[in-house]
Amino acid sequence: MEGLDILLSMHGTVVYRDDGYWWKIEVWTVLPTIVAIEGKSHESQNRHYV
Repeated sequence: MEGLDILLSMHGTVVYRDDGYWWKIEVWTVLPTIVAIEGKSHESQNRHYV
């Protein structure tokens, strides 16, 4: 497994700490989209894939 596969395999994992705190890992894939950065023009050089 590499990179993204490792992250995807961790989906749903809950980590409990000894001090009572915990966190849950949620990971999923999405289709790439082009968005304009807020405050910038909509010219092609100001669009970024997220």
